Amino acid sequence: MRNFYLLIAFSLISILSLGQGTTGFSGTGANIDVDNYQIYWRINPDSALGIKGTVKIKFKTTVASVNSITFDLRKKVTSPTASGFTINSIIWNGAALTTTPQPNASNIVSVPVNIPVQGTRDSLIISYSGIPPLRAGQAAGYNLGNDPSVTLADSSSQTSGKTGYPVSAGSGNMVNTLSESYEDRDWWPCKADMQDKADTIDITVNVPYRTNNATVASATDTFWVASNGTLIDSTIDLSGTQAQRNRTFKYINRYPMTSYLVCVGVARYTRYYRGTINIGGNNVPVVYYLYPGKSDYTGILSAMDKATEALTLFSNKFGNYGFTDPTKGGKHGFYEGLSPGGGMEHQTFSAIGTESLTNVSILIHELMHQWFGDKVSFSTWNDLWLAEGFAEYAPSLAAETITGTGYTAYNFLNNIKSNALAEQAPARIPASGIVSSNTIWSGGNTSTGYGSSVYNRGAMVLSMLRRLSGDKKYFNILKDYQTAATLQYKSATTDTLKKRFADTLGLNLDKFFFENVDSSGYPDYNIGYQYYGPGNKSLALRVISQTRTLSGAAPDVTVAKYFNNPVVIHVKGASAGNDTTIVFYDRGTISGTSVMSKAGNGVDPTSANTLYYNLSFAPNSIVFDDSARTMSTGAMSVQTALDLKILDFNVKQHSAYNETSLTLDDNSINSSVILERSANGNNFEDIGTMLLQANTSILKKYLYNDTKPFDTDNYYRAKYKNTEGIYLYSKIVKIRSVKSTSFSIVNNPVQDILQIRTADAVGKDILFTIYDAAGRQIKSNEIKKAAAMTEISVVGLHSGLYIVKITIANEELQNLKFLIN
Repeated sequence: MRNFYLLIAFSLISILSLGQGTTGFSGTGANIDVDNYQIYWRINPDSALGIKGTVKIKFKTTVASVNSITFDLRKKVTSPTASGFTINSIIWNGAALTTTPQPNASNIVSVPVNIPVQGTRDSLIISYSGIPPLRAGQAAGYNLGNDPSVTLADSSSQTSGKTGYPVSAGSGNMVNTLSESYEDRDWWPCKADMQDKADTIDITVNVPYRTNNATVASATDTFWVASNGTLIDSTIDLSGTQAQRNRTFKYINRYPMTSYLVCVGVARYTRYYRGTINIGGNNVPVVYYLYPGKSDYTGILSAMDKATEALTLFSNKFGNYGFTDPTKGGKHGFYEGLSPGGGMEHQTFSAIGTESLTNVSILIHELMHQWFGDKVSFSTWNDLWLAEGFAEYAPSLAAETITGTGYTAYNFLNNIKSNALAEQAPARIPASGIVSSNTIWSGGNTSTGYGSSVYNRGAMVLSMLRRLSGDKKYFNILKDYQTAATLQYKSATTDTLKKRFADTLGLNLDKFFFENVDSSGYPDYNIGYQYYGPGNKSLALRVISQTRTLSGAAPDVTVAKYFNNPVVIHVKGASAGNDTTIVFYDRGTISGTSVMSKAGNGVDPTSANTLYYNLSFAPNSIVFDDSARTMSTGAMSVQTALDLKILDFNVKQHSAYNETSLTLDDNSINSSVILERSANGNNFEDIGTMLLQANTSILKKYLYNDTKPFDTDNYYRAKYKNTEGIYLYSKIVKIRSVKSTSFSIVNNPVQDILQIRTADAVGKDILFTIYDAAGRQIKSNEIKKAAAMTEISVVGLHSGLYIVKITIANEELQNLKFLIN
């Protein structure tokens, strides 16, 4: 995440790759698929501001006849302040190029090669040196703790400001990196493309081995390197003079990673090894690196340990943490970096600003990025919300289960909602918003300020999807999103996420995503309600009106004309425990009338504009979304003219027919009641008119016997037109017909055990009655919740012919003959 000094200091996102060989924003590397980076850097925070090193890029060509390979690196700027890089050499095929190409005005380097065959594996070795641009505020790329204020004067037109942060006394000088969004090219040569993750990355960093202003090095007071993955070596070289002594740190990463997640921090770190945490059978090392010189580390370690608890929680909900194997670079931890606050979700090792080290919500935010952003990334910066939205929602989710976070789930989510309602920009960034890092991370509450909308509006979209899906489907969908072979360690788009929810829920979510992800504004509802029925224990709801509250729109974003959103209603009774939450889906309008369905139920869009609920208590209060779970506002108003019609719909199974019954209230209707039937639950056809029975109360009951049900599944629903001429539908009831071929004897003739196939009545209570050939009842057995095969003892019965009668729910279904030898 980025640092938002005037808004919220919550962390930013990561990116991964879905399609290999694709091009990033700059268009580099379109003809190659990066396999591996082998990186060597020399960094000395006590000396010059620069960095030098070599980067070996191993790749595979994705097209034939490759004559040029491009990659990203910041162009050298010579005045008034020198920054950027000089490429000292490029080696290809074991020899240095005779002419060394340099970055052009677009910060792209083109290397001439000649690789004729598609699929050829090859490599380049780039040797470079220079000074990364000292970026201020939200565009920080390479921070130097010994140079706290530098005026930037290069072609990127950034502002001046503090690039280092004065930490506690005794911490000494330090260096840390930040690559999001286009700043990876500001300090190392790479293919800056989130859709082409390097399969593996090896990082080697050489630093001085001496203390600050000291002549003798101490192993506990020298520079240490923080980076991604597993530290496999930290060799000390004591040859030469004291000034020449150095130490080399080697990290391995065997999990795919995108270039902007690569990180380096160099400081005199105090290191805390917090043991391991078991995830999926792997013992994941837990490590924290902090600057020295603090008077008390207790609060910091406590906050980080509290956030680490979420590692197990999120693994259970979204699939295992993606970087668990230490032999492949797996670890979890935080290191002090950035300035002054916020955090950045570097893969396996998130950087946390000094001011945020005890902020549990920020730590949890960065941790969630290891799933949404690092393990599964977004394909382009347009879809940044796929990482930041999840990460912003994470602290509220964690607080539902984890105690001691310092905040409540409701308060955290309510704050997000308040911020989301004030946003004028959409969650998904349009093309005009990803021109540069400045346009991506510009402040919120403006029509072109995406730096907070991706967080707040994105988080509320995810909260609404949870209400629409229900918890079980919601977390199953996201676990599949995280663990699917086509997505894990790759990248996704908004359409990827939308399709997974739409397919599982059976809903067309195009409008929901357009209105809430690609548009601005939010709906304000007037919900009509009425209590009715015996004891007023039934509730009817209808959308009376929806007002669109629009705060503005980005230049190339269309404003939503109607929001297709889940609506959350909270109902309470007089006694403790009389409490329920109702969620329905407002699916737009037909002829000006709102179309509603119960959340997750993909019913016919021409169904009821009123929903009915039977409660177990008499309600005495009803409020609109009092837990801030949707990006909507609204009020409840008592209505006396709602269509209170459908109270109940049931189907009872008999041996030769299915009996259907519909119960309505006593209000008049404008049409006959029609029974519909379907073989698949989607395509219904009329099969007859239901008959009104004699009134014995204020209710009306309609019946219809289906004497020719399908042999397999039967789906039933009833419909009629209300006083407005709109069809109202009952719920759908599924029945499986039990025909004469449903049961059969497996072993005939029988000896001691009669075996009967009962697969078509699994879970039902079945009565088996055995008669002899003369019609005399011999024995009777009732089997509760029958399995697919039922066994009945016939030990003691004489040889001869017998009949077993099968009865379910007092209905005789079948008689089978069997012979005992």
